[in-house]
Amino acid sequence: MSRYERTPTAVEVVPLDLSEIEADALAWLRDRAAADQKHGVKAEMPTAVRAGFKPWGIVETPRGLYALCNEGVGPDHPVTDEQKCQIDLYVDGIESDGSGTQMLSIFPACSVSLGPDRLRELATGEPHNLSEHIREFGQRLYANYEGWRRRLESAMEVTA
Repeated sequence: MSRYERTPTAVEVVPLDLSEIEADALAWLRDRAAADQKHGVKAEMPTAVRAGFKPWGIVETPRGLYALCNEGVGPDHPVTDEQKCQIDLYVDGIESDGSGTQMLSIFPACSVSLGPDRLRELATGEPHNLSEHIREFGQRLYANYEGWRRRLESAMEVTA
């Protein structure tokens, strides 16, 4: 028995495939680094980019589309064209003497803002339960899960 028992839910999360977003970010960051190097500015050439915490997923509700990562973090409102979902991208590797070197980036290198239509395009995975989407480990993730469960179950209710 876990110290933090999760309340069961019927909320289903559809995972996002962010590989295209990561590839675009890598190309953009490499172009910037090359331009800096061309102008004599010391710039490390990235070899890999990751989209912060993964996986991200979406939940369709009668009140709108919600997006969240596996840490239970995301906009606390439905994603709209005016209030997009921002996903931070981190450099995960740099060139070192012509070979790729792994690294751990603390700060995001760039971010992308995605509206509901783009998020739906990226939703290519099989739906799974919210309790499987948000990982389990300690009080913070328990609290994040419970907050999302309440928010999404409330958003699923159809008002008359």
